[in-house]
Amino acid sequence: MSASIAHSDALWQTARAAADAEPEIRRLLGQALERRPKDLAIAGPWLVSRGLILPDEADNAVATFSVLVSHEVYEQLAGQFGYSPAE
Repeated sequence: MSASIAHSDALWQTARAAADAEPEIRRLLGQALERRPKDLAIAGPWLVSRGLILPDEADNAVATFSVLVSHEVYEQLAGQFGYSPAE
């Protein structure tokens, strides 16, 4: 798990809670969620260029990374299963 996700998780939880009541925060949170896979899109071509995945696997790799580096997955691993950021 990413240490940066661990450090920012309280803020992320606060933003999610505030988004229920505040339209502007809801809009900004939605933009952040939409941007996540776009921000990670560089990973697919990088992995292909190093021969680590085939070109037709790039989109799947980006989708997988997007899920794995999400606060939602962090919260499940840390909160539900007791993983530390190092694990």
